[in-house]
Amino acid sequence: MICVLVLGLAPEVAAGSLAGRLHQFIDQNGFPTSHDFVEVVTPIVQRLALRGIDFPVTATTPSFSYRFNFDLGMPERTPESLGPAFAERANTVGRHRFDLGVSYLYANLTRFDGADFGKQILTAGVRTDPATGLQAGGAFRGKRFSLMSHVMSFSATYGVTDRWDVNLLVPLVWTALRLDGVAAAQIIAGGSEAHLVAPAHFSGDAFGFGDVMLRTKYRFFDGPVKLASVIAVRVPSGDARDFRGIGDPTVTPALIVSRAIRDHDVHASAGVEMNADDLQRTRARYAAGVTLQPWTRLACLLDLIGSSSFVDDEFTIPRPLHRSDQLFGNDELIESVGPTTVVARVPRSDVVDLAVGLKASFFGSGAAFVSAIFPVTNDGLRAEVVPAAGVEVSF
Repeated sequence: MICVLVLGLAPEVAAGSLAGRLHQFIDQNGFPTSHDFVEVVTPIVQRLALRGIDFPVTATTPSFSYRFNFDLGMPERTPESLGPAFAERANTVGRHRFDLGVSYLYANLTRFDGADFGKQILTAGVRTDPATGLQAGGAFRGKRFSLMSHVMSFSATYGVTDRWDVNLLVPLVWTALRLDGVAAAQIIAGGSEAHLVAPAHFSGDAFGFGDVMLRTKYRFFDGPVKLASVIAVRVPSGDARDFRGIGDPTVTPALIVSRAIRDHDVHASAGVEMNADDLQRTRARYAAGVTLQPWTRLACLLDLIGSSSFVDDEFTIPRPLHRSDQLFGNDELIESVGPTTVVARVPRSDVVDLAVGLKASFFGSGAAFVSAIFPVTNDGLRAEVVPAAGVEVSF
């Protein structure tokens, strides 16, 4: 008697996180039975996505900074450029001044190491019943993968003194995960064989807070070149299982240097993002760029923004004791397969982006920017382009 497993028609799970639903989808569509096999696609997608969704955030430096004029007995605006949108410069907002901003960023992560990520997803398994000799096989091959993020960030900067700023950034994130592919099932019994191939589709979305950031900056040197230090604390308020945050608290001390050249400026920063939960995920962060302001109210922005890991990010996945023959897929990311665990890794990466944009001032103390962020390197799970826009007002 020939039995057929219909793998491509299993219903989606309505509840749970995006990662949980993706796991169940792969489990149901990639293997003849779920309890004999280890599903490695979802953990790998999660680890890759945590780097991909770590988008540049808007700078703490406002477009306008103020200093106290003792002759006039009141603060006055400094005659400098509007400054970058995502990179930092050493300027501070000014004593008892506020800068409020809102920005929007959209990204669709589809490529891993420069190639279509969907086509790199493959998993399969074969189970043989020792009593009857019946052999059941299942497989899933991906075609299209998409992880979309819509990020709305709210930022507030307050000048404690002329040299010391504090900043709070709160993002709201809507994520949508899509995976299209083909599921196959095969049964072999008594010399007879039956198989079925059917399209399989996964989709899900989630909404909520991303990772909140607390940042403080102190400008400690003025002159032809300004120097400032900044400390950024990331609170893991975004659910990593819904791809809204990296899941770990981090602390990033950094040094900023900038120089105004008439109505233009050059700036650079470097720091280390220390991961409090897993030191192997610690990364160097750096940026450098220029603001060209040919007109009083309009500036052209050009910045390189990057981060680099120091080592591979290794992690273990439990493996069932009673297991059958299995093709894991993503072989280059599987470090080793043991009796009870699978060791996978995310290779160390250099994630470098080029942010190009325009910033314009309006109504005296307001500013708006539009920007496009292009990947310079192919490392990791990336989008082809990330558009962004925002507005801010100082008072």
